[in-house]
Amino acid sequence: MAIADFKTPKKPSREPRTKRPAKLPTKRRLGNIAAYYLKRFSSSSANLRQVLRRRVLKMTVEKPELRAEAYVAIDEIVIALVANGTVNDELYAEGRVRFDQALKKPRAKTIAKLRAKGVAKEIIQKAIANESGADSDFQAGLAIARRRRLGPYRTTARTRETDHRDIGVLARAGLDFATAKRVMAWSEK
Repeated sequence: MAIADFKTPKKPSREPRTKRPAKLPTKRRLGNIAAYYLKRFSSSSANLRQVLRRRVLKMTVEKPELRAEAYVAIDEIVIALVANGTVNDELYAEGRVRFDQALKKPRAKTIAKLRAKGVAKEIIQKAIANESGADSDFQAGLAIARRRRLGPYRTTARTRETDHRDIGVLARAGLDFATAKRVMAWSEK
């Protein structure tokens, strides 16, 4: 007997689902989406605008003519949230900088994250200036080296080749060359 003899044909358990039509992107619905998003995440105004635009793209697949009206509503919602203080790019940037410094992340990584979220350069520079420690990048480099067992924390013998590799890892983590060299030359003694 073949294995195929033991298989029973599957019966359809129910009728296939019909796809519900997408809800229309009204101003009220977009406001509710923004409020729910802001309950869960802190956000910059540009990031919130992008989140809402992505939602509108999903909602208007079948009716693309509604996008322009929805984009106007998104701009009004974001302007209202900025005006009443719910969305504040300066506070968002300061919080992100403090959080990344607590995690010992390099300044370059923090700046890149904030730029990706649409925060203006002036706001980023102000937040970095307010919160940056004297040697935050060096401390971040030591933390990376400790976690990844690089340079002074390497358990195997250090060679010129491993040091070059370790400097590359530190550079990709967001450290400049001079700071990476300082981390590699550091010793606990």
